[in-house]
Amino acid sequence: LQYAAAVFLPLLVLLAAAFVWSWTLRHTVARRTLELSESRQQISTLSDNLPDGYVYQIVADGEKYRFTYVSAGVEHLHGVSAREVMADPMLLYGQVIEEDRHLIAEQEVLTQAGLARFYVEVRYRRPSGEIRWLLMTSSPRRLPDQSIVANGMGIDISDRKRAEDAVKEARKLLEFKNKELEQLVYVTSHDLRSPLVNVDGFSRELSYSLKEIGALMENGKDPAVIVKALLTEFPDMEQSISRIRASAAQMDNLLKALLKLSRTGRAALHIENLDMNQVLGKLAPSFAYRLQAGGIQLNIGPLPPCRGDAVQVTQVFANLIDNAIKYRDKERPGVITISGGSADSGRTLYQVADNGMGIDALNLQKIFELFYRLKPKEREGEGIGLTMVRQILLRMGGEITVESNLGAGSVFSVSLPAAKV
Repeated sequence: LQYAAAVFLPLLVLLAAAFVWSWTLRHTVARRTLELSESRQQISTLSDNLPDGYVYQIVADGEKYRFTYVSAGVEHLHGVSAREVMADPMLLYGQVIEEDRHLIAEQEVLTQAGLARFYVEVRYRRPSGEIRWLLMTSSPRRLPDQSIVANGMGIDISDRKRAEDAVKEARKLLEFKNKELEQLVYVTSHDLRSPLVNVDGFSRELSYSLKEIGALMENGKDPAVIVKALLTEFPDMEQSISRIRASAAQMDNLLKALLKLSRTGRAALHIENLDMNQVLGKLAPSFAYRLQAGGIQLNIGPLPPCRGDAVQVTQVFANLIDNAIKYRDKERPGVITISGGSADSGRTLYQVADNGMGIDALNLQKIFELFYRLKPKEREGEGIGLTMVRQILLRMGGEITVESNLGAGSVFSVSLPAAKV
């Protein structure tokens, strides 16, 4: 019995210890498994509720890619479920705008070569057709089998991009305003000075003539002598008064033009989607008489929509049509053609083409300057039309450029933000 106790007691103790260790191990594993499951659930919940973003894990093996995890937020951004993305990784890549796909390819090469951080900002098109901006960033690491796994995030940055574009437009508008201010200072010191010099000079001549007549009258000269002096001085006095009035009218026109330009720059804007076919359809009849009188044909093709202020956009095209009529070539029948199409980066491009007089290269950019006119003696106008056009477009995030050949005609290109879907 003593022998049995000596042999089996240690064995029982050992078995009991093994049982306790096994139970503790199973309990610890179960607890850790539960904790891990809860952690995964928490991470999944957080990533699924990430505002305007999603979390993913992707494995790259050579040129093959597969998602091992994608959070539910991908459906909010891309309109496809996480399950669909994991089944077909090309779904997300296929939404990226074609012009931006090379950015992803370049980043993939850098990532695979040196495990560099993956970071790219691209545009993508949702199934609805809406174009938005996406930031994709991830940290790669190489696995023992030499494949690469990357944990990353996709975040919609459309609001940030819009803010950046707004800042760019504000800077562009500020630069334009500074240049406009420089031109205004020049106008004040030059264009207004010229009629003021005339007023001063001819008023001096008028004063000199009046002094001569006054001196004759004070000295008691014979009335016949005074009448003769009046008849001699009267034409010059009349001419002086006429030129003073003309100079005053010139200053008045300049000041009115400046006030008009100032009001245009301060007008409240109501930005909305515009049906340009409707806008031009309402505008064209106002030119019917001048077009018929000048034997000019106005062609308006199908025009895509854009975003802008209806009143201001109408003023832009009214000015361009007016200029095309004003500077037509009278040696041939006039033709004005307005066309439109889509441009890059969510913009719409319109063109107003004519077969008029054209503009020589030296004056091509001067036409947008304040009070500049191509044919001041032959054509009426204030010289602020195209300055106003450029100012209006800049305030709406638009642009205007011109191409022209002297004697062949001009093409004015107007760019505006595309209509929102």
